[in-house]
Amino acid sequence: MGDPVSTGILALNAAGTGAGIFSALAGGQQSKVNAQLEAGRARMQAERLKVAAEAAKVRGIQVDTAFREDLNQSLQNLYAIRAAQGASVDSPTSRALGERARVTNDRARRVAVSNERLRAMGIENEAAVAEGDAMALLRASRRYRTASLISAAGQAISGAGSFLRAGQTAGYW
Repeated sequence: MGDPVSTGILALNAAGTGAGIFSALAGGQQSKVNAQLEAGRARMQAERLKVAAEAAKVRGIQVDTAFREDLNQSLQNLYAIRAAQGASVDSPTSRALGERARVTNDRARRVAVSNERLRAMGIENEAAVAEGDAMALLRASRRYRTASLISAAGQAISGAGSFLRAGQTAGYW
């Protein structure tokens, strides 16, 4: 049979092939784990953004309520001042002042509420992008593992061929 040097070369060949296969599998697993960690971070970011979007919606409701309360307070003050002056609350001047206050307040209220709604929509869009990133990273993590298996299989086949050639050269078969 073969001499000790040939046997050593054969063993080193097998060990090198095994190390290459292990390295390919470990690298694929590491890439998979890294992608899964990134996906988890993207999911957490998406959840934080969803909470922020809900907060912006609530803020829009609060802004709307605050403007309405402010208008009511302004109208009450207006009518109190007019009554203290002896003017009727139903006088044309009181009505015109009240209507002007309503129009001004309503316009400002709509703008402020719209700004909060737009902000909430923007945040929701960011959350959707973060969720999409998480899904893409999870799909990529599956591909990393598959690619490492294919790479390891290729190395195993190549190593087996090299092992057989070395064994044949050494006279083992």
